[in-house]
Amino acid sequence: MILAVAGCGRKEGSGQRDSEELRIGLPDAGSTLNPGKAQHSPGNVLRVLAYDSLIRRNPNGSFAPGLASSWRFLGSGNRQFELTLRQGVKFANGEVVDARSVKASLEYFLKNSPLASNIGKIDKVEATSGETVLLYLAEGNPILPFLLSDQVPAGSVISPQGLATPSALDTVPAGAGPYVLDPAGTVANDHYSFVPNRNYYDQSAIKYGKVTVRIIPDDTAMLQAAMTGQLDVAYGSLGTADAAEKAGLGLVRAPNSINAMFIEDLAGRLAPQLKDVRVRQAINYSIDRETITRALVRKYGRPTSALVTIDGWAEKYRNYYSFDPEKARALLAEAGYSNGFTLKVVTSVAQGVNGEQGAQAIARDLGKVGIKLDVKAATTDSEFVQEAFSGTTPVLHSEWSVTLMPISYTTLISPDAPMNTFHVKDGELESLAAQANVAADPTPYWQKMTERITEQAMVIPIFTSETILYTSSAVKNVEYSVNMLHPNPIKWTPQ
Repeated sequence: MILAVAGCGRKEGSGQRDSEELRIGLPDAGSTLNPGKAQHSPGNVLRVLAYDSLIRRNPNGSFAPGLASSWRFLGSGNRQFELTLRQGVKFANGEVVDARSVKASLEYFLKNSPLASNIGKIDKVEATSGETVLLYLAEGNPILPFLLSDQVPAGSVISPQGLATPSALDTVPAGAGPYVLDPAGTVANDHYSFVPNRNYYDQSAIKYGKVTVRIIPDDTAMLQAAMTGQLDVAYGSLGTADAAEKAGLGLVRAPNSINAMFIEDLAGRLAPQLKDVRVRQAINYSIDRETITRALVRKYGRPTSALVTIDGWAEKYRNYYSFDPEKARALLAEAGYSNGFTLKVVTSVAQGVNGEQGAQAIARDLGKVGIKLDVKAATTDSEFVQEAFSGTTPVLHSEWSVTLMPISYTTLISPDAPMNTFHVKDGELESLAAQANVAADPTPYWQKMTERITEQAMVIPIFTSETILYTSSAVKNVEYSVNMLHPNPIKWTPQ
């Protein structure tokens, strides 16, 4: 049903909430509404309301047209990517969405975004006609459709007028999405109000006359708002999920993060023991993942001894390292560490029970085979980041998104990865990554990379945990899956 702005609002005297309004609860809004500067956070829900993307990601992992009606790689090697734009589309301010505006938006993102490195090096963006854009890549990048989808800010096209005053984009969206921000109903970092975009090309896709987003950082307060009918969809938490379920709220769940020990010192500069793969494998065999998972995240997580990615995963890797302390002791003895050693690890209290409590649980298991874990808990995010990239931390205990293999590889393991502190090279992995980048079907190479990373114990995963959405009976079509970094509210509809 198409709803006009004039028809919005609660029905006076009805005592019932208005089904024309969608009410969403987020734990944070992110630091900016500007897609060119945004990081990954729940605040991406705000971005998707106001900015349409070039391509859309479906929960089953397939792609669908957005502002681009079609797309394709030209030639071989995944180095030229052509987008054909939907015709007759306008930004909310009435400007036309054409190849030149898309080119300008992409170039702004590549120059300014903290996430630009995820896109890879793009030599040139060219508007080859009024409705076609051609990207020239320095090297093959088969995940470009995902990176230009609604899951990543790069694909959110900013209007020329918005790019002319970029400082205003932090608080005022300038997109072609189905909704526009209503300043009169908005207080930054507290609540945001959106109304339909009259220039949106598909008015039938606008399901609500108003969308209100409340920012509620406290888990208990979020639960209370959902239970008392103040929200239709709310970000939940592991600590309140059971209570939400008992209260009759719907739970939409997806495994979106990995709790793991990330070995930053594969070279053994800070902790010489870590250079030996037998030591890294012994650590894996020492950990009782089932018990830790059950204690920390209960039914909202699953143990895994392999790095989980969206596109390089195979279930056979999940229990590659079973819990076997005797085998761990034998490997340590072979490596010359039968008397054990002390290993420094930094974790973060900001991760709640998955942080320091999780690290201490791992420490108890490792202590039983002679490895003393010296756990330092960073008290703030900034302190944790400083420890992570200071070159003084051999092992980091943290959470990482379940994402695409190329992103995980280039962030965690490749020679240039920021979390591969001493830039250790693995020739086999480099070869597999290079072959995947130019392959028509890269999935087999990514799966071999998972196998290699697991065998070499370059990362020590403990469990995956879920992101949880609470839903009321007033809304349907709320979908979320492992294929998505963020939920997309555009398809949510009234019951």
